[in-house]
Amino acid sequence: MGGVSRLYKKKYTPKERIKRATNWIDKHGVITLQEYATLNNLSRTSASGELKKLSQGNEAPFESKGKGSHKVWVKAGWQQ
Repeated sequence: MGGVSRLYKKKYTPKERIKRATNWIDKHGVITLQEYATLNNLSRTSASGELKKLSQGNEAPFESKGKGSHKVWVKAGWQQ
């Protein structure tokens, strides 16, 4: 029963997390999983699940680009 565990408390509401990520994307163009997790004080697992939900559906605020370790999220409707 070894190992290290971390407890992350969600400091921000879902709306605040979306707003913080949107501001990051406005400034940097894209957001990575690690950036989203760090920005919103989430574990990578929680951040991954949340970004997955936030990039599905017609009214999703984000969409994903790339695959695997090169996956990033942009604002929905983003054109290169």
